[in-house]
Amino acid sequence: GGEGGEGGEVFAADGLSERERVYLSELSLDEWRHAAAGRPKELPLPSMTAVCLSGECGVSTHAGGLVRLWGATTGRRLAAHQQRIELTACAACGPIVVAGDAAGALHAYNTDAEFGAPRVSRSPGGEAGVRSVALLPGANGGSVLALCASLDGLFSASLVQVEPWPTAPLPRARLPAPPVGGDTGGCPLHLAAGPPGGVFCAAGGAVALLDIEVAATAWSGQASWPDAGAVLQMWSSPRPYPPHLEA
Repeated sequence: GGEGGEGGEVFAADGLSERERVYLSELSLDEWRHAAAGRPKELPLPSMTAVCLSGECGVSTHAGGLVRLWGATTGRRLAAHQQRIELTACAACGPIVVAGDAAGALHAYNTDAEFGAPRVSRSPGGEAGVRSVALLPGANGGSVLALCASLDGLFSASLVQVEPWPTAPLPRARLPAPPVGGDTGGCPLHLAAGPPGGVFCAAGGAVALLDIEVAATAWSGQASWPDAGAVLQMWSSPRPYPPHLEA
């Protein structure tokens, strides 16, 4: 500590007296009060069909096949790209964003490079629209695993290379249906990235945390998921939807 005068004790760390510290604290609190009292900022993003965050950027898809890249704090438009088919889902992992369309195709974007989209092939086995997308980072940071669930219940994966960019159009491999709530045949899945190597998967009234790395060791052609190790945790409900969402 230091010698105190009229302003109170002086702290050697920053040279401020106790009274000056109180003033600064009150000013900081006042700034937070003003921020909390302000109206939420509305982003100029009409007819949105999906949205995700990629670092300091936001990515959204809109009616008419439009993809927009914008500042997450300002909403200011940074880039845009137009697709010919309606987009139905999107997800981000680092600089990589993948959007799915109503015809079952995926489109990859890199927010650190030119905002154009190499087209990933359609889901094998059908052309149903994309229901959900989840991205998992590769082991070395040079790739992203894109998992896709289609409206007809198909589950597929594609490896998107981060460098060099743009990546070449990549094939998609059909995967066995995840063991979520019993037989999910024909039931659309909802996906979300989980802890490293894992993905959350929801169908009907059940949600599971699945270990993709464990499951991948057992996949061969149309093999099923392994009986042990791949399902880390499962939650289930007797109702497929919360009561307030039921018709």
